[in-house]
Parts: sequence; structure tokens; C-alpha cells
Amino acid sequence: PASNRNALMPFEANCLPMIKSADLSFLANQDRHHIGELSRLSVLNFFRRRAGEENNPYGFNLGIPPDYIVDIDEKRSYPLIAIALYMASASIAINNNIQFVLVMMEPRLAKHLSRYGICFMQISEAIDYHGERALFYIDNPTLVANFKSELEEFYQLVDSQLKS
Repeated sequence: PASNRNALMPFEANCLPMIKSADLSFLANQDRHHIGELSRLSVLNFFRRRAGEENNPYGFNLGIPPDYIVDIDEKRSYPLIAIALYMASASIAINNNIQFVLVMMEPRLAKHLSRYGICFMQISEAIDYHGERALFYIDNPTLVANFKSELEEFYQLVDSQLKS
């Protein structure tokens, strides 16, 4: 927080002993008020999964009979709620001049987000922290440069909503 620049970020307080200091060396010369952490961002299973998706990590509705699906678009492959949360986080970071964002997340989630141009870099080995997690970061220029074209308009919508 701005009132306490010496406060530890959640990853520092909870995971730092498990992360090699060399993995964080690129942050050593950065001003802490340009570094943020995305923490505890999740979507409840109730909102992520539809009928038949409970056992599929990718969220496809494979267990429903073909005659149930009216339109192929109903077979979900676009995690709108999760992407909206990351777009909102990006907007907040960009509008507050945050240059680096760190996050503890599942490596599988980072890979999934990269399909949409949200390309986090893994900077630690995976550890057991509420399941398998690794420390990732993304910098402002990488985030903006890699947005997929179809996300750009969505980002602008989310950004304008947060600014109003």
C-alpha cells in the first residue's frame, strides 16, 4: 500500500523461502510502487462449469448429447469470466503505472492464458501452495504488445467500465 512501502506482498510473506532469490533478481532495481501482485483471483466452480463439465479441466461440454447443442458456439472454449478478471486486473495495473505484476498460479493456467495473449513468464519452480503453483510475472509492455486482436475491444470495454 502507498502508506506502507515496506509492507510485504503476499508472495513475499507466504512463499519467499521456497523461491530462489536469483529468480527475483530482475526486480532488485525496480521501485516497489511499480510492482504489484495479483492475489487470490479465482472463479468459483459454479460459474466455470456447466452441466457435464465437472471433470474436464478445459471446460468443454463434451458429456452432453449432440442433439442438446443448438449452436457449436455453445460448446464453451472461451473462459469469459476469467478473462474479464484478468482484463480488469490489467486495466488497474496500467492505469496505476504498475510495470510488473507477479502472481502465484497453476502453470496450466498460465499456459491457457497465453493462448489469449496474456503471456506470463514463470520465474520459479512449481511448489505446493494450495495445489501446484509457481511464481509468474508479466510486465506492462509485454501485456499490451501481446493482446490478441479479439481481446483488444474487450479490454477497452472493461477498461472504460472501470474508469467510469
